[in-house]
Amino acid sequence: MFVVLAMVVAALASCGGASGGGEKAEDEQQPETGQGTTQQTEATTGEDAGSIPEVAEVRDGVWEVGDAGEVEFRFENGALTLVDARPNSGWNVEIDEQSADEIEVDFVGGDTEWEFEVEAEGNILEIETRQRIDNAPDGVYQLGDAGEVEFAREGERLTLTEVRPNEGWNVNTSEEDADEIEVDLDRGNVRWEFEAELDDGETEVYTDQKITGPVEN
Repeated sequence: MFVVLAMVVAALASCGGASGGGEKAEDEQQPETGQGTTQQTEATTGEDAGSIPEVAEVRDGVWEVGDAGEVEFRFENGALTLVDARPNSGWNVEIDEQSADEIEVDFVGGDTEWEFEVEAEGNILEIETRQRIDNAPDGVYQLGDAGEVEFAREGERLTLTEVRPNEGWNVNTSEEDADEIEVDLDRGNVRWEFEAELDDGETEVYTDQKITGPVEN
């Protein structure tokens, strides 16, 4: 009797161990399932975040104009006011337009000219910073944080070598002729334009940044 009882107890213990092992295996798999779900959520969130265009701030105040200087303006009650235009050393400044709905300031230094322009329509501002380089060399030109454009000149012909946009920026248009190259990049409410053209045997390069949107005060 004792031997039979011992055998029954051993058999029950063996069954219980197998059952407990099964529960433990299931428990060990659960964190893996949870982890997989977390990774999938993060990936989806990343895609969603990447699809939302980044919006640049539209405001009044002080704006740097390349290496030429800075312009300060106010926007109050739907009207623009030029506070000051401060050129850096070696640059000359000229006020081309100063009204309630438009301000335009030019900075000139050697073969380079910078233009700063702001236009108001209701509470919407378009702020434009434009650079013009006369007798410009070919090569690589940086377009702020949007990316870069590379072109080459061979005799009387311009060739677009490559457009390298940074992450999140779209190449909207890219046109190439023998004497002119145009490239546009945009993201959210910001647009960069690049143009190189031959004029009387000289290469002129233009870079232009436009930011448009409601004023954030």
